[in-house]
Amino acid sequence: MKNVGVMILLCCTLLLFVNSSLATERHAVVGGIVKNAGESALVIGGVEVIVADDGSFAHEIELEKASYVTFKLDTELPLFLILGDSLYIEVDAKRFYDSMQISGRGGDVNRFILGEVKRGADLIGYFNQNIRRIAKMDEDDYATLIDSLAGEFTGPLEAFIESRENIDDHFARTQRATIEYSKAKALLDYPYLRRRFAGVAGFWPSQEYFRFVDGLDLNNPELLEVDEYRSFLEALVGTRAEGILTRGTAFDGRNYKEFRAKHQVVMETFKDPTVRSEMLYFVVYPLVAEYNLKGADDLLESFRTHCTNPDHRKKIDEMVAADEEIRNGCEIQVFKTVDGVTLDAFIYRPRDSEAGEKRTALAFFHGGGWSLGKPEWGDWQCRHFSSLGLVCVSFQYRLKTQHGVTPLESIADAKSAIRWMRQNAHDLGIDPNKIVGSGFSDGGHLATCTVMIDRFDEPDEDHTVSSAANALMLWSTPVKIIADSWFDEILRGRAESSACDPAQHIKPGLPPSIVFQGTMDDQVPPRTVQEFVSEMKKAGNRCDLHIYEGQTHLEWGKNGDDVLAKMDQFLISIGFLE
Repeated sequence: MKNVGVMILLCCTLLLFVNSSLATERHAVVGGIVKNAGESALVIGGVEVIVADDGSFAHEIELEKASYVTFKLDTELPLFLILGDSLYIEVDAKRFYDSMQISGRGGDVNRFILGEVKRGADLIGYFNQNIRRIAKMDEDDYATLIDSLAGEFTGPLEAFIESRENIDDHFARTQRATIEYSKAKALLDYPYLRRRFAGVAGFWPSQEYFRFVDGLDLNNPELLEVDEYRSFLEALVGTRAEGILTRGTAFDGRNYKEFRAKHQVVMETFKDPTVRSEMLYFVVYPLVAEYNLKGADDLLESFRTHCTNPDHRKKIDEMVAADEEIRNGCEIQVFKTVDGVTLDAFIYRPRDSEAGEKRTALAFFHGGGWSLGKPEWGDWQCRHFSSLGLVCVSFQYRLKTQHGVTPLESIADAKSAIRWMRQNAHDLGIDPNKIVGSGFSDGGHLATCTVMIDRFDEPDEDHTVSSAANALMLWSTPVKIIADSWFDEILRGRAESSACDPAQHIKPGLPPSIVFQGTMDDQVPPRTVQEFVSEMKKAGNRCDLHIYEGQTHLEWGKNGDDVLAKMDQFLISIGFLE
C-alpha cells in the first residue's frame, strides 16, 4: 500500500508539470497533499476534488482570464490563478492556515494572499477583544483607527507589487479594492457598534462622517467578484435605508418598509445596470425567501424589470412559484385586521373533514426571531398532521422587519389566532378544547405565550373567549428570554423582557407540553431549555424534553422526522390523536 501511495503522489506531481507546460493557454493546475482530511471534502473552484488515500490530489481548472478560485476544506482560502499557473499545496486540514505551504508557478502571489488572510484573522481577533473600547470612541478617533489598521495592509501590498516584475493588473486592482472596501465597510459599521456595544441608543453619526463614501467607486461591475466590494455595497444600502427610515416618514404605514427603503437606495445610488441588478437581487432575495409576499408585487415587478442576470430572475421566479404552490394547496382566510394590516390563516383540512366536527386542531407559528418568516414555512408540519386527521392552521403574524412592530404585537397576534380558532370552531370543524399550539424557534415562544402570559391581548377582542392553547409542542424554542440581548433590542423599551418570558411565569396547572432541543443550538442555549423543563415539572406540569446530540438550531434533517414521530406519540398520550 505504501508503494501505491508513492506512485499516486508521483503521478500527481507529473500531472502538475505536464500541465504547466502543455496547458498554458486556457488552464491552471492545483495539486499537492492534504493531511488529516477525515470526512472533510476538498473543493477547488466549486468542484469536489478526489483525494487519494495518501492525501495526494491534482485538479485542472479551465480559465478564460486571471481569476480567483476558492480552495476549501473546512476552512477556505482564495487562490489567484493566471493561465498556465501550476500550484503545489501541502496543508493539514486541522491546522489549515498555519500548516499551508504553497509552491510552484504562481506560488509567490498566493503565499502573499495566505499571509494577508492570516493577518486579517489576527485583526478580527484584536477587534473582538477590544470591541467595547473601540465602540466608545468618537467618530474622529474611530475613523483614525480604521485608517491606521488599513495602512498595515496597504503598505505590504504596495511593497509586494513594487518588488515583482509584470505583476498581474487584475491581481493588483482586486487586492487594492479588498483593502479599500474592507476599510469602508468597517467605517459603515460604526453606528451599529456604538449602539450595540457602547449602549448609545439611537446613535447616528454626523453627515460629515459619511463623506468617505464620496470618493469611492460605487458602479464598477468588474469589482463585483471582490467579496469586500460587494459586502460594502450591501452595507451601504442598509445604512442609507436606515437613515431614510430614521429621519423620514415616506414609508410610514406601508408594508415592507425596510425593503422599500433599500429599493429606493439601490435605484438612486447605482447607475451601472450590472451593479444595480446585483444590488436589487441582494434586496429581493431575502424578501422572497423569508417573507409572505402579499403587498410586494411592485417590488417584484421592479426587480424583474431591472435585473440583467437571467440566473437571478430564474431563481426568484422559482421561489415565488414554490410559495404559490403552497398557497394553492391550502385554504387561506383573513383572521385579523389591525392597523390596516390583514393577517392570513393557512388552513389545512383533512380530506374527509366537515363543518361541525370536533377534531383536534393545530395552530402553528413559524420562526424567524420575531423579525422575519412566513406562514408558508408551516406547510410541512401542517400537511403531516392534517394527514393524521387534525385541522391545521399556519398563522401569519406581524414582524419587526415587515411591519415595524415589537414582539408584543407578535404575541397579541398569536393570542388572536387561538381565540379566532375557538370563535370559528364550528366552521373549522374543530374541538375548541383541543387546540395544540406549536412553533419553531420564536414561533414556539409565541405559542407558549398564549398559555403562560396573561397580558398583551388585543383590547377590542372578546376576552371571554380564551386565547390559550390546550397543549404545546415546542421546537428549538427560546423559553427564557430575560437575558436575550436581541429580544431586548427589538422590544424597544415597550415592556420589561420578564413580562414576555415564559420561564418567569411557570405555575401549576399548565397544559401538557413537549419540547425538542439540539445540544449545538447557538441561538437557544440548551441549558435554559433544560432549566425551564425542570421548573415546569417541579410545578407539577407535564413537560417532556427530547435532546438531540450535535443538533444545531436549524437544518434538522432526519432528526426532524423523529421529532414528528415523537409529536404523534405525545398527542396520542394526551388523547388528542387516536
